[in-house]
Amino acid sequence: MDSKVSIVILNWNGWEETLQCLNSISKIYYSNFDVLIVDNASNDDSVAQIKDYYQIM
Repeated sequence: MDSKVSIVILNWNGWEETLQCLNSISKIYYSNFDVLIVDNASNDDSVAQIKDYYQIM
């Protein structure tokens, strides 16, 4: 059994880069992981942009 891995992504006004990170993570073959996105008080609508993108998928 593979060990569980947690991936933490810190975001601050960088939703495009955060989406790039998430897209890269989606391509890995390891399946036993959680992803936590921490937004550091962005004022560029990052949270909404990320949520909207993943509702489309």
